[in-house]
Amino acid sequence: MTPSDSQTGPELEFLTFTTIPARDRRGADDEENRRIVRSHAIRDANRRKKLALGNNLNNVPIRPPSKPKPQSTFTARFRLDPHSKKNNSCSRDHDVERNIKELSKQIQIVPQHSVRVHMGPSGSKFDPFDTLPVALGPRARAVVEFHKLSTKKAVFHFYSRDKLFNAAAGDPAWFNATLALISLNYDLKVGDPVSPECLLYRGEALRLVNERLNTTPAIVDDYTVAAIASLANFDTTNGSRINAKMHVEGLLEIMALRGDLERGLFALEGNHVLQKIVAWCDLSYATLYDVSPKFAILQVDGCTASLTTFIEIFSPGITSRTDFSSPHDLFGEMSDIFQVLRLLSICMTKDSITASDQYLFARGIYITEYKLLTVLDQIDPYENDIMISRNSHIYGSCRLAAYLYIYFILRELPPSAEINRTLARRLKFLLGTNHANLLDIWKDDLYLLLWIVSMGAIATLLSAEADYFAGILGKLIARIRLETPEQYRDALREIVWIDDTCRQLAISALWSKISSINMP
Repeated sequence: MTPSDSQTGPELEFLTFTTIPARDRRGADDEENRRIVRSHAIRDANRRKKLALGNNLNNVPIRPPSKPKPQSTFTARFRLDPHSKKNNSCSRDHDVERNIKELSKQIQIVPQHSVRVHMGPSGSKFDPFDTLPVALGPRARAVVEFHKLSTKKAVFHFYSRDKLFNAAAGDPAWFNATLALISLNYDLKVGDPVSPECLLYRGEALRLVNERLNTTPAIVDDYTVAAIASLANFDTTNGSRINAKMHVEGLLEIMALRGDLERGLFALEGNHVLQKIVAWCDLSYATLYDVSPKFAILQVDGCTASLTTFIEIFSPGITSRTDFSSPHDLFGEMSDIFQVLRLLSICMTKDSITASDQYLFARGIYITEYKLLTVLDQIDPYENDIMISRNSHIYGSCRLAAYLYIYFILRELPPSAEINRTLARRLKFLLGTNHANLLDIWKDDLYLLLWIVSMGAIATLLSAEADYFAGILGKLIARIRLETPEQYRDALREIVWIDDTCRQLAISALWSKISSINMP
């Protein structure tokens, strides 16, 4: 070969291996050699492609950005409305996209820390590597972003939002059930009926769970338990008592099959997210049926189930205040419950808290909810001669109002949730049994009665029971001589209250309602 031939001939590249490791010594070194070979091969392939295209890279065609697919691509093919016509699919897609654009306006009714979200995120930005087990349409992506950015605390469990979403994304059944919960929460916040997408996710979660339970042997792993608990949370929030009972009973049977029933929540210690979801399922079901929880209270290292111990641990990192008592507190453990509510309310007003404080906040809600379900119908630990009943006029109504405060103030569960209205109807029953002499019975503490009735009024502001509570509030406000919404708000602060934009709007709406009912 002449020198000129060597210059114009094809360029050859070689990878030379001087030694080959022995079979018994292959392992990490052999894998490294394979990686080097693949790397060289990919580089050479890319170099050849560039040479084939020439030096002018501007001639390379650029793929235009793809438009987001319509919502109908991600929903079921069947018609949810049996009376709808087949030719209305185009208009339905148009309506979905129009509703998506209107979401930014609807967000104005949620708490002050809410943010405006872009309603048309592309799929590549939301899930660039297709890691989610379910393809999300534009509305679903927007609702998920809304949930992450607009909700300050955990709503459906005793854990952080992000950890719930990330854990659920590892399983299609659990993920669908979580999407159903998030969609339900959004629908409740904006005042819409339960959306078709919400029902679709719930139905898909049910289908996947049933498939696993119908196999031989049945699949009863942690993911299946989490999916069933999430479905139960959906039903309790939406007030579906029959479905909630079915799912909770099924959850108990599965835990029995796993050998975890006797240990209860302690058997799930290896999966903290699952443990907190099942704990919330237990308490929300007990609240819906007004019974005691199925599982024993969860004890954790560093924070026992004592309310006084919790205050000692949590308060130093939140506020300099040391005394959380009030002259309006009832006797016994109900006093400790309201002190914890005040401490948690102070925590809610902070713009940001540490991860450890977030954990303690969730822990405080759990202990308080559990105590509210068990403190009655037993001998008071502080007053051995007092037997308190959940149906007593004073203690029972105070307990229900405290539960309402936890749900739509601390948990940020919308007041329109059916479980809130269920609690409000029970409160109305307890107060209504002595309505004729109500102000005389509570003459020693009209401020506490004002707070209790206000919780019921906020929960029923858009329902038929609102007139009942507004009528009582009108009499109370006249008796206490409150003349402005600001004085009314200050009276609520005497017990426990959070003063932000959302609560100010609630006060204004409630004051208008009271004025309209009690006009001369």
